[in-house]
Amino acid sequence: MMKTTLLIDLDGTLLGAHPRKLHWYFISAFVKELKPLGFGFIQALLILHKLKISVRDSSHQMNGVVNWEKSIAFFSQLTALQPEEARSHLTDMSMKCFVHARPSLYELKEAQEFILWAKDHYKLILATNPMWPAAVVDYRLEIAGIQPSEFEFITHAENMSSCKPNVHYYQELKNKLNLKPEECFMIGNDEEKDGPAREIGVDVFILKSPSDFRVLRKKLESLNG
Repeated sequence: MMKTTLLIDLDGTLLGAHPRKLHWYFISAFVKELKPLGFGFIQALLILHKLKISVRDSSHQMNGVVNWEKSIAFFSQLTALQPEEARSHLTDMSMKCFVHARPSLYELKEAQEFILWAKDHYKLILATNPMWPAAVVDYRLEIAGIQPSEFEFITHAENMSSCKPNVHYYQELKNKLNLKPEECFMIGNDEEKDGPAREIGVDVFILKSPSDFRVLRKKLESLNG
C-alpha cells in the first residue's frame, strides 16, 4: 500500500537530547518555579510526578477535554491554586522549564535532511506526545532547526485529549484528521510510545540512531515505487 502520510515523533526523533541532563535541568527549573508558592523540593517533585501520571492515566477518557485543561485542573488541585491562577503559573512554568533545559537539547542534521526530502513527497504530521502547549512544542522545533510550517498538523496539549503510549492517542489522531491507517507511517524512537500505532493498522519504523533516517528513506522509496 502506497504511503501518503508520515506521523513523526519529536523528542529523540527530530530533536536530540542528553536524557540525564534534560531530566535534571527540567526538574531543577520546576522546583525553582514552585518555591515562591511555598513548596519545597520533595513537594515539587511529587507535584510534577502526580501531574504527569494524572494526565497520562486519563487518556482512556475520550470526553473531549484536552490535555492542557486536564493539566490545569490537576495542577490546581495539587497546589490549591484557583484555576485561573493555576493556568497562569503552569503556562509560564512549562516554557521556563524547557528554556532552562535548552543546553541539554540539540538539532539532528539527519532529521533536518529527512524533513526537507519528505515534505515534497508526503503529508507530514508531527505526532509528538501532547503533554505541553503549542508554544512549548514550537520552541522545541525551533531548537531542532525545523519550522512548524513544515507540518500540516501538530499534536500538542491544547488540541489532543489523550497521550502516548495509550492507543487512544492514535485513534484520536486518525479520527481528527480522517486518516487512513494503511496509508500512514509512524516514525519514532521509542517502541513503547510509538509502537501502539500498529494497533490501529499503522506501520511503524523505530529509529535506533539518527543514521537510520537514511534507511527509512530507502524503505519509503521502495514502498512507493
